[in-house]
Amino acid sequence: MRTRAVVLREVSTARPYGATRPVAVEELELGAPREGEVLVRTAAAGLCHSDLSVVNGDRVRPLPMALLGSYMGDAVPSRDIPRFLGLWRAGLLPVEELHTGTVQLATEHVNRSLEALADGTAIRQVLDTSGLLAA
Repeated sequence: MRTRAVVLREVSTARPYGATRPVAVEELELGAPREGEVLVRTAAAGLCHSDLSVVNGDRVRPLPMALLGSYMGDAVPSRDIPRFLGLWRAGLLPVEELHTGTVQLATEHVNRSLEALADGTAIRQVLDTSGLLAA
């Protein structure tokens, strides 16, 4: 199965990241789930300072690697979605304040987003991975 990922091949502190492009969106072959694993369709993933710390070498990881972003939690939709909507409607769950932007899954956009994290103009950005896995 084919998928796309944000891939870092070498650490880079050269900025601006929008110009130096330390990461690239690449198409990869994804093996079938192994024993104890499941395949999850990803609608979005976060791009945040934990990713930046791998790109700039503050956190050492084996390379090349796909940046993992932030995948969170587990949900029982019939129970949780109505609850979350109720909290949001009551002004108690301001999800629009939890990220500073949505980023297209394309090399140039991801690198510009890393630069925004590095210069402090973004806190957490959501990678739009719509269409990542075929239906």
